[in-house]
Formats: sequence, C-alpha cells, structure tokens
Amino acid sequence: MIELFVLFFATKFSFLALIPFIVNALFLNKLNVLKSYISLSLFLLFTVYGCADENDVSKKKEALETQVPVITYPLVSLTNSTDIKDILCQNWDNSEDLEDASTSGGSDLGLTFRGLSFFTDGSVMKDPHGYFDVGTWQLHADKKPVSLELKLSKGKEVYLLGSLNPKKMRLLQEGSTKTISYTGNGFRPKNLADDPFYPANNYWRLKPTKPESEEQLKKRLKDCIHFYCLYYDYNIFSDAKVISFSGFPGCFKWYAGGIHLKKEKDLTDDWINCFYNKEQAQQCYKYADKLISKKYIWPKAEKRWMRQNVYVLRQMENKVDSL
Repeated sequence: MIELFVLFFATKFSFLALIPFIVNALFLNKLNVLKSYISLSLFLLFTVYGCADENDVSKKKEALETQVPVITYPLVSLTNSTDIKDILCQNWDNSEDLEDASTSGGSDLGLTFRGLSFFTDGSVMKDPHGYFDVGTWQLHADKKPVSLELKLSKGKEVYLLGSLNPKKMRLLQEGSTKTISYTGNGFRPKNLADDPFYPANNYWRLKPTKPESEEQLKKRLKDCIHFYCLYYDYNIFSDAKVISFSGFPGCFKWYAGGIHLKKEKDLTDDWINCFYNKEQAQQCYKYADKLISKKYIWPKAEKRWMRQNVYVLRQMENKVDSL
C-alpha cells in the first residue's frame, strides 16, 4: 500500500518517477506486480493529464468570458459649433415621440417615432424609426427665413427653420401651421459607415422587387444584425439612458443582458415587409433560429447590459456565413 501511495504521488509530478518501481519488479521477476504498476501508472497518467487539459480549456473559456472587448466609436462633438449646416448633420428625434419612448422605458410597443437624420454627404433619412424614406437635402440660408429642402423618394418637402442649437431644433413644414420640435444628441459618428441611420446601413429594410436566393437572405439577416450592432454602439457611446427599438423591424427581442427570438406567430408586418413575400420572411426566420441556438460567450466582467448584448451580436454577425 505504501508503494502504491508513493507511486500515485510521484505520478502527479513526473512519469519518470515510475521507472524505479518498474525496474524493481523486473529485477525480482514479479510479473504480476509489474503488470499492476504498468496498468496503474497508465491510468494515473491519462487521468492527470486529461484533467489538466480540461482545466486548460476551462481557464481559456473563463478568460474569454471575463475579458472586456475594447471598441472604438469616434464621435464628432457639435457642442461648440456655430455653423448651421454642421449642426444639422446629426440624428434628430421628434421631441414628443422621444418623451413617449422614454416613458415606456424604451420598450418596443409599436409607438410612433418620427425623426430626421441629415448627413454630411448631402443624404437624408426621414423617420428612421419606422417606414423610412431616403433622399437628399439642401440648406437655403441666403434668405430669411432659412429653409431646408428635402428631395425624398416620395416627393419634395420644405421646412422653415425656426430655431437651432446642437441639441434642439424647431421646424415648420411648408403648408402647415404647427411647429415641430426635435431633440439631438449634439454629436454625430465621425465615419458615415458607423452611423446606424446612414441609408446604406438600412437597405436590408427595403422590400426587394424579386425573390432572393439563400445567400441573399442570409446577407439580409447579417445586415440586420450589423445595423443593431451600430445602433447599440451609437447609444453606448452617447451615454444614452434609454434605448428605444420602437419602429425597427426585426425578429429579435431585446432584454437587459439577453437576446431572444420572437415566436414565429408574433412576427409583425414590418419584419415581413423586409422580404419579397411571407415565405421568404419565414425562411430568414429559420436562419435566425439556427443562429441564436449556437453557443456564444458573454463577457461576465462587463456589467453594462448594452455592452454585453452588442458583444454577443458581433459574434452572431460573424457566424451568419456558417449557417
């Protein structure tokens, strides 16, 4: 028994410690003892090293779960800007709708959420939180009152600029008597491609004119997830207190520290209308179901839920191509 205990203890540190016991058994011609030593040593050897491998895997997984990814999202501050065109180039939410969304806690209740997003390249998006329209815009500041001309796919719209500062704007649409108030963040993403409301990041929401292939449907799903990654980043780096998903189409449900798939029967028309027909919307939903069932790593050291969610969303975006 003493020899076996010593053998077990030595095996924990080095397989070389087994050699004296084996030689001793050979010298004494104890075949049965030799067999016992060899069997026990092999068992202990594989058990010890097997446990070590499992511990290594566990430690690597724990390291991944506790690391906090560093993401850069450069912003341009408009706080000190006095240039009208410069201040205009940001996302503007209808102040009344923004207050309603804040009251609801940012949940997706199908609330009306109007707005305008102006971009430095002359493009514009109207009502990004809903059935949006895109086009171009021009500022007419050569005469008073200053006006904004929007050439959208659904027609031209002209607004008179009542007042403007980096966080507040008042507009009066031509032909109307009601002034509309808008609220801005006083900043914009430095790169157009990083702005969730930039038209190119929203083409996945436009209904195609013909049926799409499997690869095109997967790309539409991937572009959808990419949009939400940008939208999370936009809210994280603007230090938003409330994040509203109202008006955005999608098959996902967002929670504080969780992402779930809506039940198929709960899919709304705004999601189905992103596809050529209902059958293609259901096909893309199946891809999303497969995607969300895969394993993902949550950064446990990160306590802010929006950062947790976007970290997992990026993993999901990277796995779409493997579906």
